[in-house]
Amino acid sequence: MKIQRIPAAIAAILTLSAGAHAQQAQPVEQITFQQAIALALKQNIQVLQAENNIEQQRLTVQQVGSSIWPTFNLSAGGSNNIGKSFDLQSGTLVTKQTQSANSSVSTGITLFDANRGLDVRSARSLVTANEAELARARQTAVYNTATGFVLYANAVSQLDVQKENLAALQLQESQIQRFADAGARPISDLYNIKSQVATAQLGVVNAERQIENAKFALMRTLQLDPSKDYEFVKPDIPTTAATTVNYNLDSLVTVAYARRQDMAAARDRLASSQLDVTSASRGRWPGLSLNASYGSSGRFGQTPLDQKGPGTFSEQFDQNKGGQVGIGLQLPILDRGQTRITRTRASIAEENAQIQMANTRQTVALDVRTAWYNIRSAQQQLIAAQASLVAATQALEATQQRYNVGAATLLEVSQARAQRVNAQSSYSDAQYNLVLNQAAMAYFTGELDPASMTIGR
Repeated sequence: MKIQRIPAAIAAILTLSAGAHAQQAQPVEQITFQQAIALALKQNIQVLQAENNIEQQRLTVQQVGSSIWPTFNLSAGGSNNIGKSFDLQSGTLVTKQTQSANSSVSTGITLFDANRGLDVRSARSLVTANEAELARARQTAVYNTATGFVLYANAVSQLDVQKENLAALQLQESQIQRFADAGARPISDLYNIKSQVATAQLGVVNAERQIENAKFALMRTLQLDPSKDYEFVKPDIPTTAATTVNYNLDSLVTVAYARRQDMAAARDRLASSQLDVTSASRGRWPGLSLNASYGSSGRFGQTPLDQKGPGTFSEQFDQNKGGQVGIGLQLPILDRGQTRITRTRASIAEENAQIQMANTRQTVALDVRTAWYNIRSAQQQLIAAQASLVAATQALEATQQRYNVGAATLLEVSQARAQRVNAQSSYSDAQYNLVLNQAAMAYFTGELDPASMTIGR
């Protein structure tokens, strides 16, 4: 039995290998930053839902506005009645079968509706609010995409740092190998440097993992097909970011109050709720309508009596024609408290809209304040990281020269190299952190333009 299972196991292994090879051979789709922005605006779930909300609310406006339009109805019917009835001529019960048909047209129009104008204005305010929410959803989608690209670019930069460190250590390993073979350095230095090379290789692997994680986050943001493989083209991010730009907090908050689309949506929803309160308070106002109808009917076929009826079917239809025109006045007197309940609900909704407006206003101010503080901190971080990198590079070069002439130990070189690697990593983080906070400032002040979004500009 075991011998029979071996071919099956080999076949399974070959199948898995072929599948893995096919997966590796799958073409990689490259996506630039601008392409990613276009995909985010097209496929983002929040953007799609916001677009649907606008369409629904526009239908509500049409529905509310069409209440004043006239109605026109056409109806027709017929019946076939069979049963016993008392015949006056014979004085007996006879079975009769009678067919009848009728048709009519009717129309009506509302002449006065106290709430129609308010309800239409309220519905239009909600359309405007949904449009503002769509604009904010588009900004959010673009900002999240930009954030993902910055994190991806930083991960690629960190991988470059780790690869540079690994290459330097491998070069130093070959140098120490020659020194150890010549007896100029102890064998312990060779073992130590080999350990550092292995650690640097692990650092490269971890940096590659960070790139993959950043890639997966972008795929999730852009709603990309998870069965495909993608490569994101690293955007052209300036190597030097502005560290001397000053931001005025009060001016930024004022701009955010005017530009933030969620603020505009909150204002529109508050205006809609206020109109609803006014409309609800008119629940006892009268309504006036005009109605008109016209129709006719006819009957034919009598059994078993063979008597002359009132005329032919067409003659009956011509004789029974008639119509009416009327004006209706609706004046609510007792409505079981429905007007009061509706008005109370509308007042509560208005109060909730005011609370939401105040909360949005506070959120906007805190967002801007946070972005203002973070960008100042990022500027100082970049200045310090740049100075640290320069110093660490000079220290490593000096220690390496001293080690080459036997005036320094490998431990000193290792410490100096570790400090430079940390300084390189911190400098890369500081660069991209400032770029990210610049994008955050544009997003939180509402000045982010999805059509012309760039990174680090």
